[in-house]
Amino acid sequence: MSSSFSKLISGAFFVCSSLLVSAAPTNKVLVIGIDGARSDCLLVANTPNIDSLWRNAAGAYRFDAITDKITVSGPAWTTMLSGISSDRHGVKGNKQDDKGVFVGYQPACKTFLNRLEDFNPQLYTASLSQWAPINGLMGENVDYQTSGKSEVEIRDKTVELLKTKNPDAIFIQLDDVDGAGHKSGYDPGNDTYIKAIETADAHIGEILKAVRARPTYQEENWLVIVSTDHGGRKKSHGGNSNEEKTVFFIANGPSIQPGELSQGVITADVAATALAHMGVPIDPEWKLEGKARGLKQK
Repeated sequence: MSSSFSKLISGAFFVCSSLLVSAAPTNKVLVIGIDGARSDCLLVANTPNIDSLWRNAAGAYRFDAITDKITVSGPAWTTMLSGISSDRHGVKGNKQDDKGVFVGYQPACKTFLNRLEDFNPQLYTASLSQWAPINGLMGENVDYQTSGKSEVEIRDKTVELLKTKNPDAIFIQLDDVDGAGHKSGYDPGNDTYIKAIETADAHIGEILKAVRARPTYQEENWLVIVSTDHGGRKKSHGGNSNEEKTVFFIANGPSIQPGELSQGVITADVAATALAHMGVPIDPEWKLEGKARGLKQK
């Protein structure tokens, strides 16, 4: 073989290899939290959009996952977002200090969005929470933070973000299901509560449609995680009953090994799974209690 021909072959191989590398999809993550949605009630409700995430060939799920031992929104959301339980992150209730941060919060227990920013400040991170206190956890390095008076407002802001920006990691929180539970009861036989879950599902459908309509969607590897902070019993939560502590974990995307997950899923797994998908090395010093769930072995 002549040297010139060898160089030609080598050059062609290099070009092809470069094209393959450049074609690798960009990992992105969307975490959707539905406040106060009981697992058994989610399964009763008519939720075609959420069902499409766990019933198809790219969904992993568990409907008997466990939330933080303090089944109150402040501690439970902090556990989900940080991957660390209330014993260590320090949030015991919903009270905030004069800076809008949950009382007791230990800043070293960062949310997954903050850890993504630490890992790569070029990533575009966003938190859209209907319940405004959650954003107090985010600090200043999360690129976009907003709250809203309604689920519709959060939905519309999320859709607009997906259309006009290039987000890498998004967290959204929808609050009306919890409101319905407090007003009328957390129960699979309560039509008002079930309707609130179905309405949240419709909003999620619009957000998923916006993800898939992105012009760069084919070059992106989206992981979608859907979970909740706690359940409820009668018209309240905060106790240790199964109705209050049992939650769900749903993960969907090309990176997911589909099927029911093994036992022992906890809400702290949400943060760990998001970080692993985004390629963030887990530092043992963080002492995350959550583990990556459902991701295919590389």
